[in-house]
Amino acid sequence: MFLSVLLFGMIQQIPDEHIVVCPLEYNLSHLLIQKFMIIHLKSFITIELVYFELNFIFLLFKNLIFLQITYFSAVYNYAERTNISISYDEQYLYILRESELIL
Repeated sequence: MFLSVLLFGMIQQIPDEHIVVCPLEYNLSHLLIQKFMIIHLKSFITIELVYFELNFIFLLFKNLIFLQITYFSAVYNYAERTNISISYDEQYLYILRESELIL
């Protein structure tokens, strides 16, 4: 099974056993990931209108030092937001596996 990844209109397939998060070139960029289908961020924010199974959405914010990863885990109609700050280095891909950061 594969995850569908939407990155500025480009759709890529990656194995669902890991989620790869890479540095982006824009000041405010976002990567949307959902386990079974791609959704829009606006649809996710209106959680009172949408039914969710267990899904994760990652938002990446780049500054000079850190990549700020904000991920939302949603179960049914409840969503929890968690922030993770990691050192920014364009040489590496950051792999998030079950909410654990592995470099």
